[in-house]
Amino acid sequence: MLGLPLLAVVLSLLPHTGRAKTVHGSFDSALAWHSRGQHIFTFLFHGEQAVLRVRISNVAAAVGKDAALYLYQDEEWLKMHGNMEEYSCPERLSLAQISIPLNQTEYNYTLPQILSPVAWYAIYVDRYTCLMSYEDPRTDEITFQVTLLNPDAAGNPFDHFGADESGLHEFFFLLVLVYFVAACIYIQALWQTIKKGGPMHTVLKVLSNALLLQVVSALANYLHFSWYAKDGKGAPFIGSVAECEYFSTVIALCFSRK
Repeated sequence: MLGLPLLAVVLSLLPHTGRAKTVHGSFDSALAWHSRGQHIFTFLFHGEQAVLRVRISNVAAAVGKDAALYLYQDEEWLKMHGNMEEYSCPERLSLAQISIPLNQTEYNYTLPQILSPVAWYAIYVDRYTCLMSYEDPRTDEITFQVTLLNPDAAGNPFDHFGADESGLHEFFFLLVLVYFVAACIYIQALWQTIKKGGPMHTVLKVLSNALLLQVVSALANYLHFSWYAKDGKGAPFIGSVAECEYFSTVIALCFSRK
């Protein structure tokens, strides 16, 4: 049973939940002016058929504002933000690799072939973004939903996972399976040891609870990613339940030093 602390520590170092990549909200001209572009998403695209899908409401207001999304690859984004004072607002916009005018209700954009995974950053801009002072007589709200898709194993743009999140769904399925098999093998012996009492009784009970939190976290992650794989949103509440893993980490580290 001395392996319990080490097992809990190792499992606590495994990957955590990812971020949902169906993004929704409202375009904010004032925020875009203040920040010289409202940040909308960061996503690691890869492959030949990566797709960016944008849906907006109030197309008339978007057209009236000359609204658009500007996309930057990681290198240009870091270059721009590392030397903010060297670039004027128009110069910053000119560094974008892709610009998408928001002049229709739905827009599907297929990115050029990406040989290796690369982070893309998107900002919202409109005709007021680069003004010296902010003046926007139009107060119409423009809501949006952005869906980010990578190619799946068949090459079709159905994968909601970024390149940095690829395989997480399968990983947590295997992790839950490992926990289940381990429980079938060790649960009876562990329970009998705890019932006997002794000097290690409290330690075993606490570490067993820590491992139980790990199981709950793994199961919550698996359920979250199961929904995430379908809609890019997942189940935020269930994903937050997975954070109980941090409590088990503290418990395992404390008792592994004793």
